Amino acid sequence: MTSLAERSQIITLVQEAMNSGALQDRACTVINFNARTLQRWQVDQ
Repeated sequence: MTSLAERSQIITLVQEAMNSGALQDRACTVINFNARTLQRWQVDQ
């Protein structure tokens, strides 16, 4: 299970990549993370 601090860090890192022009799916692939999980976390915040 992922802690809230880790969730926040992952969301921030993906958001920074997207702000630099990356697509969400690609940013998640680079860090070996499921884009759908990220979307669920963003709704839960």
